[in-house]
Amino acid sequence: MLLALLLPVVSLWKSIGRAEEMDEFEHFVMELLQGSLWAVFVLASYVFLFAW
Repeated sequence: MLLALLLPVVSLWKSIGRAEEMDEFEHFVMELLQGSLWAVFVLASYVFLFAW
């Protein structure tokens, strides 16, 4: 339950600081490729929720 509430908040909070020319998905992929902890958390959380 906590994961389902925390996931959108973290995603929104970290997407606010993206560059204007990038959309949210591009920003997420770039952060994921850089090994950002929040991006790994968001990806793992979505995989967990979809698998469940």
